[in-house]
Amino acid sequence: MVIYLKIDMNREQKFIFAGLISFALVILLRNAWLSDDAFITLRTVDNFVNGYGLRWNVAERVQSFTSPLWTLALIPIYAITKEPVFSTSLVMVACALMAIIAALPLKSTIAAAVLVFAVALSSPTFIFYSVSGLENPLAFLLIGLFFKEYLGQARLTRIGFLFSLLVLTRHDLSIIAIFPLLETLARQSQKGEWLRSLPSFLPIIIWEIFSLIYYGSLVPNTGPAKLPLDYPQSLFFAKGIEYYLDAFSREPLTIIIILLGIGTSFTQHSRKFYFSALSIVLYLGYILLIGGDFMSGRFFGPPMWIALVLIAHTINTMGHRISYSLASLAIGLGLLAQHPVLLENASSCCGKFKPGGMADEKQFYYQGSGLLNWDITSSWPNFNFATPGRALSKQEGQVVSFHSIGMVGYYAGPKHHIIDRYGLGDAFLSRLVPIYANFRPGHYERLIPAGYSESLRENKNILQNAAIKPLLDDIMLITRGEIFSKERFRAILDVTFGAYKPLVRTYSKSLGIKVPAKMTTTPKTNGTPWNAEGNIIIPLTGLTVEFKKICSAKKIDFSLDHNDLFIIRLSARGVPREDFIIHPVRDLSGLINHSINIHAEFDEISIYNISADPLSSLGHLTTEPTCE
Repeated sequence: MVIYLKIDMNREQKFIFAGLISFALVILLRNAWLSDDAFITLRTVDNFVNGYGLRWNVAERVQSFTSPLWTLALIPIYAITKEPVFSTSLVMVACALMAIIAALPLKSTIAAAVLVFAVALSSPTFIFYSVSGLENPLAFLLIGLFFKEYLGQARLTRIGFLFSLLVLTRHDLSIIAIFPLLETLARQSQKGEWLRSLPSFLPIIIWEIFSLIYYGSLVPNTGPAKLPLDYPQSLFFAKGIEYYLDAFSREPLTIIIILLGIGTSFTQHSRKFYFSALSIVLYLGYILLIGGDFMSGRFFGPPMWIALVLIAHTINTMGHRISYSLASLAIGLGLLAQHPVLLENASSCCGKFKPGGMADEKQFYYQGSGLLNWDITSSWPNFNFATPGRALSKQEGQVVSFHSIGMVGYYAGPKHHIIDRYGLGDAFLSRLVPIYANFRPGHYERLIPAGYSESLRENKNILQNAAIKPLLDDIMLITRGEIFSKERFRAILDVTFGAYKPLVRTYSKSLGIKVPAKMTTTPKTNGTPWNAEGNIIIPLTGLTVEFKKICSAKKIDFSLDHNDLFIIRLSARGVPREDFIIHPVRDLSGLINHSINIHAEFDEISIYNISADPLSSLGHLTTEPTCE
């Protein structure tokens, strides 16, 4: 794709611009690394190049990769090299460098260019994830091209084509592009452009048709895996708030650029700027809706890049002094980051988890997968996730399960079937309710049902739990059966529209402990030890208090361990009716008494400990005397 750019500068300024590009290349290469998630895509790329199709496990048609366009972009060079590290590094560094250039206005001043480079090269969100092996640099490139076109001539065919490519990069990027697209459609509705623009949407149309027929789904399997069934929305919202605070504490530059970009749009008195700012706001809301991510700052990349494009277009018409002042400010804010990009080197190490589960992923992986640490004398990446995969590659084909599946899956090779406990690469597990324990965005572990590994090994449904056997029948038909059959398309419709949700809920409840309400009526005082006699231990799969009939109480009283986070769920006839979040009280000890007002009828009250600490208990649970 051609990036149109005209820099208004003399010979000296051209030299400066060349220096900016050279410096950016140095920074990108110094920070290049590969995440475990990158190898999920690379295993699919490897399988495709070796003739197995776009599959994670060769026996199944499952879209384990989030980005179709990034996957397709990696295939040509991988087909030549058959090597993951340097091939991926070349593509991602090239895309990241083009993304910075694409963020510049069409007729950019050297001052605007200095500002854009200063922000990009000081932002951990941009640099760390652009060179992580993930699709981020491609997303940044397309966002820059899309909004440059929209703020400029806004030709509908180009807007539509770039919209298609954005959605192919990540389906959720449609959020940032949909309103500019609709505004362009509305503005050109009288010009007869709609019909002529239809071919520009062919990339996404063709892919979705292929995805539905081949995979049996319009969205990647990572969708249901990462947005699991029945989690309370209030919990996602709270995690989203934590994600915002985490980003601001680790790298304030990104958040400040987003706010400045939104503010800039109101100084231009332009409908295009208003709709661009709306795109930023919508994506920020989406981050809250999904509970953020476990990769600190990553999801703020798209809104930050739109904001930078808006700032660059605005500053391009102002004096150079303002541009250089803002560039200096950006560099200063970048140096306040927990891990300043400009100061990073081969010794980058030792990322830290925060209580909410967010992590500076680059610091975890860099010692073992950072480009600067490559060593010809050792297997690379030299990271512990790759070790079991290399060991498996020397063994006969097996069905094995792992939590972090990227490196182990890639290095194990195609003869092994890898069960992903988080469901990213498993169409069946992704439809099950995950364990509520240790709630971390993007990491929703499922228990492997009895008989599932054997079912995969034998290629027939021998699950022991009858409730979910029909679901596995349909999943196996979709992912392993004849592609063009009436039965398969019926199964696709059933799975897509949630026909099995009641069965999945029934199965999920069967995993936990159930006790009658009469066993929980003895009150406990504050401070009672969590493991005192008479308390009921809450397992990872949850504890359910059962009542003999539907209750209409207005309040429930109960006591729970003081230092854990809980979900209290009221259900009636197997359907969730009302959820409550019980927060820890860390300055106390033992059991803590709680009382909540309720509005829904119920015949079951389920309690889930979603903290990292798996040890907790219920002291008592009582409600009105009429509820038994």
